[in-house]
Amino acid sequence: MTVIERERQDAAQLADALYFERNPIRAVRLLVKDFGLEQQQVAAACGASISSVSEWLSGSDERSPHQTELILELAYVVFVVLATRSISIDRAREWLTSPIDYFLGEAPLAAIAAGDFLRVAETGTDFATGKLPT
Repeated sequence: MTVIERERQDAAQLADALYFERNPIRAVRLLVKDFGLEQQQVAAACGASISSVSEWLSGSDERSPHQTELILELAYVVFVVLATRSISIDRAREWLTSPIDYFLGEAPLAAIAAGDFLRVAETGTDFATGKLPT
């Protein structure tokens, strides 16, 4: 059982903790190791290189304030969507990484990278509960 599965019932609290504790290293580890995003997906969402993500997974604390913010925003969206308990981790990952009509053919992951975190966060829960089409 992964950390996400064990903490799924508290996913909203985890989202708040990661975002408000400002713990990007923990967030990257959860996104890659437990949620299953590829390092290149995290890198693209944060405007970083794959080698930077690899270093972050090893505990490096070197990144720009903007990259830190994007990491935390991505983690927040993931855990808020999972907090609905209405979709699987695999389905949440698929939604986050696949182009969808609601985002004009862009993946929510790309929308976060483009600075549209608030819209993705607001629509993530609606998607997970079936209020938005895929």
